[in-house]
Amino acid sequence: MSIPFKGAYLINTSLSDDGFVSYVDIKECSRRGVSLEARSVTFCAFDADSSMMDDSDKYELSDLRHPYQSLPTSFTGMAFKIFQGTPLRPACVELKSKSCKDHSRS
Repeated sequence: MSIPFKGAYLINTSLSDDGFVSYVDIKECSRRGVSLEARSVTFCAFDADSSMMDDSDKYELSDLRHPYQSLPTSFTGMAFKIFQGTPLRPACVELKSKSCKDHSRS
């Protein structure tokens, strides 16, 4: 099941004269408890203010995304995932559930 986001929670960017693409504010989702993963992590070897190594782990993240995340239910397993908008599909939340087996047959 795919559920579109309300326009108030989206960031619109110009695609061309033909329209725009809507993106979910993924940082705000993270602040509200949604787990994120990064496709790329780059560790910075040098401090920006000097040429010496910095002891703190500084890094850059790119391509943040939301993996499928479990939802607590009392009946069947469910998960959700946030999808960013594309020119062909609006930004949405997708819900998936595991199929229930029919235990009524003996």
